[in-house]
Amino acid sequence: MKKLLSFNGTDHVTEVKNTGNGFDVTIDGETFSFDAATLSQEKLLLQEGKSKTFSTVYRQGKKLFVDIDGLGIVVQKPVKTFSKEVVQSKDALDSPMPGKIIKVFCEVGDKVQEGDKIIVMEAMKMEHTLTAPRNGVIKEIKAQEGELVEGGVLLVELEENE
Repeated sequence: MKKLLSFNGTDHVTEVKNTGNGFDVTIDGETFSFDAATLSQEKLLLQEGKSKTFSTVYRQGKKLFVDIDGLGIVVQKPVKTFSKEVVQSKDALDSPMPGKIIKVFCEVGDKVQEGDKIIVMEAMKMEHTLTAPRNGVIKEIKAQEGELVEGGVLLVELEENE
């Protein structure tokens, strides 16, 4: 499932997938593969062939503090405000809430008009149709049918008609 996480106040789309032989961590489209991971005595141990200490980890409430080679990082869920302005900006279409992508109506390069159906997602046992916020061209589609997404995750990017 894709999730929106905040690293030092900057939001990033993240996803962790169990591959059967380890797991892949994807952050903003860049994937890192690991054989194994364990959390013990406030140390996060990641294994890539041989075990090595990656970071010191501690929690305070809902915040996770990570020290990677002296670089301090605070990881937390971003503050979500699901107003129409945040979810549907002029250049992007974000998921309004956690749910499952049921149907994607467009492909990269398609021209859309304001109000055209872009994505249908299922959330809270209801289907929600997400529409184009303006006229434009589909620049990138970051969700696929059947995928589970968190609220506030970027689904589609638009660019101007040429």
